[in-house]
Amino acid sequence: MTPRSLTLALTLLAAIPAVAQNQNQCSLGMTMNCTNGVCTAVTTNTGSNMCTGEYVVAILIDDPQSRGTVTGFSTTLGLSGQECFDSSTFPIGFGFGGCIGNASLGPGNSFTMHGTVNLAGADPSTIVAITEVLDPVTEDEIGLAYVFNSAAPTPTCTPQASVPQVTQSGIAYNVTWTAVTEPSATYTIDESTAADFSANLVSKTTSTLSSTFQHTGSTTTTYYYRVRANVCSGAPGPNSPTVAIVVQAIPTVTGRQGDATAPLGSTTPVSMNVFIPSPSGKQALDVTVPFTASVDKSYLTVTPSSGTIPPGGTTVTVTANPSSLPPGANTGTLTVTSNG
Repeated sequence: MTPRSLTLALTLLAAIPAVAQNQNQCSLGMTMNCTNGVCTAVTTNTGSNMCTGEYVVAILIDDPQSRGTVTGFSTTLGLSGQECFDSSTFPIGFGFGGCIGNASLGPGNSFTMHGTVNLAGADPSTIVAITEVLDPVTEDEIGLAYVFNSAAPTPTCTPQASVPQVTQSGIAYNVTWTAVTEPSATYTIDESTAADFSANLVSKTTSTLSSTFQHTGSTTTTYYYRVRANVCSGAPGPNSPTVAIVVQAIPTVTGRQGDATAPLGSTTPVSMNVFIPSPSGKQALDVTVPFTASVDKSYLTVTPSSGTIPPGGTTVTVTANPSSLPPGANTGTLTVTSNG
């Protein structure tokens, strides 16, 4: 074990020590964001002095059962004599990744650190990022900042609503919103076909954080929503910012090509109606003709897949399930065979 690896181990095992009171102490601030198993922390010199010393920077999992690992740790801080360690190269009883080395950080300047975190059952709130600065001569602590992956929500009486951007006629969807700080709050959600809520206003009251809506129509329509707490801090709460969804009418295809659009990331099937005319010459004879219909892709279905075509034609519905499809255009073919 090198002297620097020992310093790193002792720093982490100190479990977020108190900042030493030193007139030359560095003033540091930190933020952290963890998304899809990768945590990124930013350290900023919030003081007016150059912060120079031996830096210990790390992301660790402060789990009581020592679960989880941190690997692939890196930092943009230019460390002189840098040495880096993580759960795989230097096991010390808990998940961590970190580097140690000499550096300077000017007032207002920042650096980042990154690490891949596998919680292995640990709570996400146990992830912590730390920056410690030591006097290079005395090893006294002259700066410390740390941040947990559990920032407390800012108290607010204004909910934040969300809804899918687009859906299709006949498909149910949810409007959701964030909780306000009022315990056991109830909410009113307004729906309208006008952005200023002047037309077709419908209101619901609920104690939950979501409400389900469903609309069926032959024309594409935009629906607007806003949510408010009925009581928050002793008074009616303000409306949330307005959100909107476009409910698309199911298209009817009368030619040889058509399309239906699913929102990015949606797993809800979308449909189109395809008109099948009576075979040429059969309309005048008032003859009903049998047919079969099939599709060439596994994510497509057609209903009905067989039947008869009356003189005025008939319609089948083609449905696409986007759950396993990549973003972009995905094409398929409907084949209709008649026996007349």
